[in-house]
Amino acid sequence: MSDEPEKPPGKRTPATRPPEPISGVGVAPYYGPLGRAGEQPKKPRAWAPIGWLIALLLLLYALSAGPVGWLVNNGYLDARVANVIYAPLGWIYKRSQTMHQVTLWYLKLWGGSP
Repeated sequence: MSDEPEKPPGKRTPATRPPEPISGVGVAPYYGPLGRAGEQPKKPRAWAPIGWLIALLLLLYALSAGPVGWLVNNGYLDARVANVIYAPLGWIYKRSQTMHQVTLWYLKLWGGSP
């Protein structure tokens, strides 16, 4: 048996205490994956799904130009209405050669025209 007296459970001794930070070094203490004791883990940001929703709506807006072009060519929708709704895409269409080619291809796929 050991000559050392028994220690009460849960009491920290110098051998079990975490190391003290070295002053002047600027090292932050490590608190583990959940942060400081008693802190709740960070919740996911609420705006992330809103960002995905906006991106999805913009994609659907751009992709809807094909079916709308078909509706205009077949007389179901007035071209002036489509021009107002898709004015932002028309602006990009006129200023970007790549978008010009992609839009032409996509509208021809649906049987429409710019």
